[in-house]
Amino acid sequence: MPLVPPAASIALKDAILYRALRLAQITRGPGRIANPEQLNDALIALNGLLDSVNIQHEGIFSINNNRYTLAPPKLSYSIGIDPLGVQIADFPVPRPVRIDQARLVLTNSPSPVYLPLVLATADQWASITVRQVPTTVPQVMFCDYNYPLAKLFFWGYPTAACDVELWTWQPFTVFATITDNVVLPPGYKDMFVYNLAVRLADQFGTVAPPNVLTEARRTLARVKALNSPATPMGSNDYGTEGDRYRGAGRGDFNYMSGM
Repeated sequence: MPLVPPAASIALKDAILYRALRLAQITRGPGRIANPEQLNDALIALNGLLDSVNIQHEGIFSINNNRYTLAPPKLSYSIGIDPLGVQIADFPVPRPVRIDQARLVLTNSPSPVYLPLVLATADQWASITVRQVPTTVPQVMFCDYNYPLAKLFFWGYPTAACDVELWTWQPFTVFATITDNVVLPPGYKDMFVYNLAVRLADQFGTVAPPNVLTEARRTLARVKALNSPATPMGSNDYGTEGDRYRGAGRGDFNYMSGM
């Protein structure tokens, strides 16, 4: 079977903005081109939609893991990029929207050893009475999620050379112009088109058709379902044979009675 080449990227105005403006009843009729002001407003609205999706765990399609070298006995480390260039972070990378997991990487062995770090909440970190405890193997990490630079704190703070591995949400990058190329995973393009159409209808004072509103909810739900697979629920009774004398092949469980 011949391989199908990947689809070429399409400019933003053709891939998303044109369709969303038509669905929002702003530009009617096939082939009708929106004026520059309408396209610019649609670009701003789309970037607002991206900003909203970026803080929803179910909207994120990629979790990145990156390693950063610590500098013992430093107590804290900044991460992020200052848009004004005034502050320079220890780790000058985009500030993480959220850290899902963290690992301490011991580098003084033939093969790196990855040890889990407990991610403390603000309340948990505040409850620690003695925070500056030197150790070779920290057990807890706290991120204050400040902006534009966030700070990472460790308990205890490391005294030996090591790295930290962070598993962070990979946010969408905002579009700069209407001619930017669009490269999205399957399902996302329609989700952005229909949900942008709903926003544009509200912004321009038009009425989005009921089917557009329904499809906006459906496409967003499909993306969230893909990124949040159901977690299997454990049960002591799962897989049991049941009552073999009555021909049941597997045990039953009544969640109301607990039997």
